Amino acid sequence: MEGYEIYDELCTPEGRVVAVLECFALSPTVYYCNAVTPAGKHVRLSATRNYNATRDWAERVTGLKVDRDLSGRGGKLKRRPR
Repeated sequence: MEGYEIYDELCTPEGRVVAVLECFALSPTVYYCNAVTPAGKHVRLSATRNYNATRDWAERVTGLKVDRDLSGRGGKLKRRPR
């Protein structure tokens, strides 16, 4: 089975990555998210088909607000050609 692909990252104003939105290459519309809370705790959101809900969760957990459109692929990662 193919592994995860990074869909996008949420960074602090200083450039530190605090959340990574990802999906499996074979399931490009099922999102997962790993994030770090302001207290430094690592948390994970498992499979969701709703990109906006995944992004909102990352914002709540990190305490940061997305200041750009992370859905540059129309909200769905297209499977990459082999």
